[in-house]
Parts: sequence; structure tokens; C-alpha cells
Amino acid sequence: MSRSISSWMGERTSPSRSATRSRSRDRIAETKRSRDRAFRGPRRDTTLKVGVSGAFLQADLPGGKNNVYRGAVDVTVSAGGFDAWGEVLRQDGTTVTDFPYAGTPATATAPAVPGRASSKNSYVLAGGEYTYDRFTLRYNFSLGSYEDVSVKERMHVPALSVKANDNLNVLTEVVFWDARRPRDHRRSTTA
Repeated sequence: MSRSISSWMGERTSPSRSATRSRSRDRIAETKRSRDRAFRGPRRDTTLKVGVSGAFLQADLPGGKNNVYRGAVDVTVSAGGFDAWGEVLRQDGTTVTDFPYAGTPATATAPAVPGRASSKNSYVLAGGEYTYDRFTLRYNFSLGSYEDVSVKERMHVPALSVKANDNLNVLTEVVFWDARRPRDHRRSTTA
């Protein structure tokens, strides 16, 4: 398989490569058709969107500046009245000093306890929604993993939206938040 890039792109090549050029054009056309189907889908109203992002910042913390790097990938698929999405984000570097463990101020009987933060964090978000007429049912799942302090937080968020008119939607949602913190070996749940 030592074909040149120009033969794969369908550009002019020597007469001895004319058969290769013809096969290359067929492969290129076949590849383009496959890509069209993948992005257009079986229905004309199906779309696929993919995003990639990265960021660098310097957090100005009490202990000094801290370099923070973030990278993320997200995908959204839409077909008819159905939408689904997902995102994965990774962060290396500390941007806060007391999350997920808040510090405790000193009292007359106890010294101050500093907060604890994580510099290696991962986040995942996945969800979907279906719209019929004026009504939209939605569900989101979110996971935050704070690796340096062994904390995992999960959120389940079901929701219902009703379109009152073109300018107003009424949204009702419930958040079920579960945090696992091994420091105190307790599990906390908030609804």
C-alpha cells in the first residue's frame, strides 16, 4: 500500500497509475457517501454535532498562582423531537482551595480546619429530551470525580418543560444529588 497522497485525492498521476487513480476515486466517492450518511442519518432532520475544546488558566489562590489545564469533548444527536447529548471534561490543576471539603473557621474551643481541594478532576454529563407539541421531557445525569480527595458526586435531574408561548417556557425539575466522601465515611443525599 504505497500509494501517494495525490492518487488518493484523485489528482493527476502518471499513465501507469491510471487504474489506481480510478480505484482511488471510487474509494473517495464511497467514503464521502458514508460520511454524508453518518452526519445526515436515515432522516433528513437528523444531525450530529461533535465539539472539542481546551483551556489554560492561572488560578490566583492564597498560596500563589496555579496552572490549570482543561480539555473536553461533547457530542449531540438530534432526530425528530428527540435530542441526546454527552460530554467528558478533564481538569488538571486546582482552581479553588476548599471544594469539595469546605474549611471550618476557628471557634473558642477548636482551631480552624482548612478546606481541601482536588487538582485532578473528571466530569461526565449525559442526557436526553423528547419534545411533543408543547411538552418536553428531559433527563440529565452528571458525575464529578475529584480524584485527589476520593470524592464522587452524582446528579440525576428529571425535568418537564411546557411551552406557554413563543417567548416563555415553564420548567419543572427535581435534582437528586448523591455525594460519596470517604473522609467521614458518610453518604449524603439531597433532593
